[in-house]
Amino acid sequence: MTSDEPAHKDYATKEDPFNPSSHLQVAVIPRQTPVLNVPGNDWGQAFAAVFDALGNNAMAPAGLIKGTWLRPGPSWKGTWLFDNAFISRVWSLCNPAFAREALDTCLQHQVMGDPDDESSFGRIPHSITPNGFGPWAAPPVVAYAYWELFKKNGSVAMLEDVFTRLFDYHLWLNYNRDVNKDGLYSWAHPSESGLENAPRFDKASPGDCDAVDLSCLVSVQLRSLANMAAVLKEDTVKENLEARKAELDGWINDDLWDQSTGFYYDKAFAGPQKGQFVGPRSIAGWYPLFAGIVPKDRLGRYLRHLSSRDEFWTAFPVPSVARDDPSFDKTMNMWRGATWVVGNYLIIKGMKGYGFRQLPGELAYLTAFHVLETFKDKANFFEYYNSIGPNDNIELFARKNDKTGPRPWCVGGTGIVANILLEDMLGIEPQHDSILLQPSVPDKFITKLGGSPVTGSLPGVAGWKQDRPVEFKMTFQQGGMVEYEFTLANPMDIYVVEFSSKEKLFSGENVGIVQVEVNNNKDVISIFSNPDGKSLKDEFLRKDGKIPN
Repeated sequence: MTSDEPAHKDYATKEDPFNPSSHLQVAVIPRQTPVLNVPGNDWGQAFAAVFDALGNNAMAPAGLIKGTWLRPGPSWKGTWLFDNAFISRVWSLCNPAFAREALDTCLQHQVMGDPDDESSFGRIPHSITPNGFGPWAAPPVVAYAYWELFKKNGSVAMLEDVFTRLFDYHLWLNYNRDVNKDGLYSWAHPSESGLENAPRFDKASPGDCDAVDLSCLVSVQLRSLANMAAVLKEDTVKENLEARKAELDGWINDDLWDQSTGFYYDKAFAGPQKGQFVGPRSIAGWYPLFAGIVPKDRLGRYLRHLSSRDEFWTAFPVPSVARDDPSFDKTMNMWRGATWVVGNYLIIKGMKGYGFRQLPGELAYLTAFHVLETFKDKANFFEYYNSIGPNDNIELFARKNDKTGPRPWCVGGTGIVANILLEDMLGIEPQHDSILLQPSVPDKFITKLGGSPVTGSLPGVAGWKQDRPVEFKMTFQQGGMVEYEFTLANPMDIYVVEFSSKEKLFSGENVGIVQVEVNNNKDVISIFSNPDGKSLKDEFLRKDGKIPN
C-alpha cells in the first residue's frame, strides 16, 4: 500500500467469546449500529444481533496477519477474501473506516516482488491464516468491495491508494486464469471458487472449463476498475477497461449461454466433456445477472427459471442447485441445494440493476424472514439454510462428508442480510453525502405491519455529513406510496432511484425533518413479459395454484 495510506489502528482486545481457550483475540472495534423497529415481525433484536456477531468476528493481528482481520465465523481460523468483501459491506453500515482497514489487510498480502514474474506478481491469496496463505487465488470481488465502500466514504484518496494494486491482480488473472487463451477464465481448483462441493465439479475438472461465475466476476471487476478510473480522471484507462469488459461480456454471452435451455453454464474446452456445457442449473448461472450482462431479449426466458416453483423459487429461494435437477441434495449439503444469503444478495442486486422491483423485493423479504426468524428460534446465524422447508433441524444438515450442519455464527455471507433488509427491501441506502431511496417492499410485509410505521436510525459515522444518528420513519400509504420521514442534523441530499436514473427530491439546503413520497415496487420491466410481448403472468399464477387451469 502507499506511504500515505491510513495506518491500521491498535484496538483493545478481548477473549474470543466462542472459543475462550483460543490464542486468538477479538479486536474491540467501535461501531455505531443502525437501529430498526419492525412492528408485526419483531425483527429489531435479530437485526441488532447481526452487528453483535460482526463485532465478535473481527480479530486482532495474529502471526502472519499484521492487521485487524475478519473471519467468516468462529469455525474459521483465518480470513477469506470472498467473505471479507461482503462482510465489509455490513461493516460499512456501522464503521466505514474499519471496513477499509479489513479490506486493506487482504491487500497487504498481495504478492508483489518481481513485476516480470507473471506467475505470481499481483496474486491475492484466497485465504490468509496466522500460519500461512491459501494456495489458490481469490475470487475477484475485492475491487467491487472497494468501489461499494467508496460510495459510503467518498474517499478519492482510498481509490488512489488501491487502484494500481487491484489492476495488478486483474493482470495476474489474465496471465494465470485465462487457461484456454480464449478471453474467458477458469478456476484452478473447486475451493478457489468458494462453491467447493458444487456438482458441476463432479462432471469436469475446473481447469478444463471456462467458468461462468469467474468470468462474470472479472466483468464486475472491470466495471469497478472503470468506475474508479473515471473518478481518478484516468480517461484513457477507463476507455480501455470498458472496451475489455465489452469484449468479455460478448464472449460470455456467445459461449456460455445455452440456447436450448435458456441458462448460463460452464463450458468444457478440454477433457471428456470437451465442447459441452457443464451443468447443472446452479447459482453459478445467476452470476451474469449480477454482472448486468444478460441481453434484455433473453431476460424473460432466463428469469422464468428463477420464478419457477420447480426450479429456483422454493420455500426459501434461491437454492444453489435447481430443485428439479437430479443433483439437488435434500440434506442441504452446502452448494448442492442449500440457500446461501450471499447468493441471494447477488441475484437481488442483479435484478434491481435491470429495473426490477417487485421480484427482488419478494426475494429480499423471504431472505430476511427466514434468516431472522431462524435467529429468533435458534439464537444463531448459519452458514447456509434449508431451501425447501423449515430450519428446525439445521444443525443436522449435511456439510460435505459429514452431518455436522452449517457452521454457526457465520457473518461471512449471512451477515449481509442487514444490507438486504435495510437497503434493498426498505430502500434506504446511505451514501457518504446523500441518501438513496429505492423501496421494494412486498405486500405481505406491509400487511404484517398492521398500519404501523417502520422506524429506526442510521448512525452518524465518520465520512458522513451527519455527526449524529439520522432518525427515520416509513409509512405505507394507499396507492402504493411510501412516505419517508428523516430527521437530519446537517444538510444532506435525498434521491429517489429509478432504472438508470436518480432524481433529487431534497436539496439539503434546510436542516430538520424532511418528508418525501416514493412509489413502491415500481417495475420498469416486467418479470412476466416475453420478448414477444406475450404475458406469462397467467401461466405463473396457474402454476402457483392461484388461478384454475
